[in-house]
Amino acid sequence: GGTDQRFNLLLARRIQEANDQEAQVCMMLPLLEGTDGSEKMSKSLDNAIGITEAPEDMYGKTMSVPDDLIYRYVELVTDIPTERLPKIKQFAEANPRDAKAQLARRIVEMYHDEEAADRAEEHFEQTVVEGGVPDDIPEHAPETEDGEEVGLLNLMRHAGLTESNSEGRRLIEQGAVTIDEDAVTDTGRYIDVSDEAPFVLQVGKRRFARIVPAENGED
Repeated sequence: GGTDQRFNLLLARRIQEANDQEAQVCMMLPLLEGTDGSEKMSKSLDNAIGITEAPEDMYGKTMSVPDDLIYRYVELVTDIPTERLPKIKQFAEANPRDAKAQLARRIVEMYHDEEAADRAEEHFEQTVVEGGVPDDIPEHAPETEDGEEVGLLNLMRHAGLTESNSEGRRLIEQGAVTIDEDAVTDTGRYIDVSDEAPFVLQVGKRRFARIVPAENGED
């Protein structure tokens, strides 16, 4: 377990001994700080990098980790041999931007592959560094009738940009959602896709979808 479970693990050993059982060996691992740099990594705190996430999200989230945590991530998350760590620590202190990019690539390669890491790096440079819209964003065509409006929260979820309506609502309130680069502030907004599409729906810095009428795209 994590080091935060030290008391529970040691108490369990005492209970085993009190019941004439051999106390088991406890192995505790350091807790990894999340992308916010302060709290432990946790999905509920919205500071986690999931191992099943898309390469672009995995790369981008790693690039948002504070500079002073680069070495800790290298040490605890990657499979880099221990003997190489001292040199990597020196490099990270002198060149945090380059070291973080190498870390992001390594993590993506571990859970995806080298080709995915190339795409993720290019996507990050194009969208975050240059502030542009990727050329190859997915299209989403909601199945609606002419004149029928669809709730923006549902549209974001069905387009794969959010996992739930509550997440979408929170992101809108944080100012992280745009339509054709115009900020969205109304969590209850409805859209007539047949009239307003096509448009680019962006969530955060790394998630995009091109919304098109049903007859012009694939759902």
